[in-house]
Amino acid sequence: WSIFADVLWDDLTADEHAVITEQMSTSIDAFLALYHEPHWALYNGNNWTPVLAKTALYWAITWYHEDPRAPEVVQRALQVLWLHSDFYLEDGAYLEGLLMYTYVSFASLRDTNRLVLAAFGEPLQSVRWERMPAAADWALAFTAPDGHTIDFGDSWPKRGWASFMPLHMKLQEELTGSGEVSLDPCFVRNFFSNRYYDHGLRDPWTVSPSLARDWPTIVEECVEDQAPSADGEVTLLEEGGWGAIRVGQP
Repeated sequence: WSIFADVLWDDLTADEHAVITEQMSTSIDAFLALYHEPHWALYNGNNWTPVLAKTALYWAITWYHEDPRAPEVVQRALQVLWLHSDFYLEDGAYLEGLLMYTYVSFASLRDTNRLVLAAFGEPLQSVRWERMPAAADWALAFTAPDGHTIDFGDSWPKRGWASFMPLHMKLQEELTGSGEVSLDPCFVRNFFSNRYYDHGLRDPWTVSPSLARDWPTIVEECVEDQAPSADGEVTLLEEGGWGAIRVGQP
């Protein structure tokens, strides 16, 4: 509703303005109440913290010059995001498991980063962006030969990738505006080997310009002997507590 109001404000009637403003005002009061209580919904720091912070920031930036609460909401939303920083571990694992919690977390962080970067000219500082390439490797390493993600921990055996999350993780420098990325063609090939559906391209607000690449040409650059061996591959993430012995590629 915040995006709806922001984009279509001049096309809405005064009554429609009033309805949206009132409903959103009640919701933002609830967000601030959760912050000041403090309530576990924000302070547990798990994948739901980025979801709630993102929606609060949508509202705060839309009404930044019209509502005196907006600057505080921006500050509080950015503040609680720091509680989520170390859910992405140094070895690449995400603390809550692969799918869907990593996706719920990263999708919200990526959307919020785009919003903050556009509005304030700075990327999210609370995200461990330097750990995201390793998280992408972890995500593909634990996609089984049958194309399903591993349901280890609090995870689901999802069929392949219906999002671009692993690619976006590898492109973290472009997402934050800090540089350009040259992707490993074999990583790209392995990702697209299990890419399904058109999710991630339906919402124009969340499509990253970094996806505008000649993917077939990139994949063709993957030389066979550079690809992971089909004879067997061992992956061990001691900090995250993940390990696998793979025979055959998905």
